[in-house]
Amino acid sequence: MQEFFEAAHTGWRWAVLALLLWGGITGLVLARRGQQGRGGVYAWAARALDIQILLGILLWITSQAWDGGETYATWIHPFIMLGAAGLLHLGLKRAEQIAPPRSHKLAGITQLLALAVILAAIPW
Repeated sequence: MQEFFEAAHTGWRWAVLALLLWGGITGLVLARRGQQGRGGVYAWAARALDIQILLGILLWITSQAWDGGETYATWIHPFIMLGAAGLLHLGLKRAEQIAPPRSHKLAGITQLLALAVILAAIPW
């Protein structure tokens, strides 16, 4: 079971990274053009990150990571990723409360910041 969660967690990260990059660029482009459009990609990126976190938690449980092991993979990586998810969700919630095109700018910047935090925390 641990191997399945590890493969899923490792593979799904590419979808998360791509969606965050796509969402960040889309937000900045929509803001620059002054468009009113809806940013559905923002929600998809947030959902993808939530799935990634769920897979990470299941991997952490099935591998019993708290029972010794490498400090970075056991504690630091999970907490940084939870922080990135919190940053993303808070930023997107705030962007919902602002009128476009400023909302797109905030959503785009939030997605790119979350992407940067995630890239820094991935154990390549």
